[in-house]
Amino acid sequence: MTGDRRPRRHFHDELQNLQARLMEMAGIVERAVAEGSEAVLGRDRSASKAIKKADNRIDALE
Repeated sequence: MTGDRRPRRHFHDELQNLQARLMEMAGIVERAVAEGSEAVLGRDRSASKAIKKADNRIDALE
């Protein structure tokens, strides 16, 4: 009995989509942390604004 594989395939596709989004978020967060550290240590206000923009992008992906 093979059953209907569509629900399983849909679940698998959704899992892959979630994994891709998480990887994208992780990359953005990794860059934001590195750039944030540099901005704080260098007291760079313009870099702080760019980091805030990245944070908004992360929030939108949630």
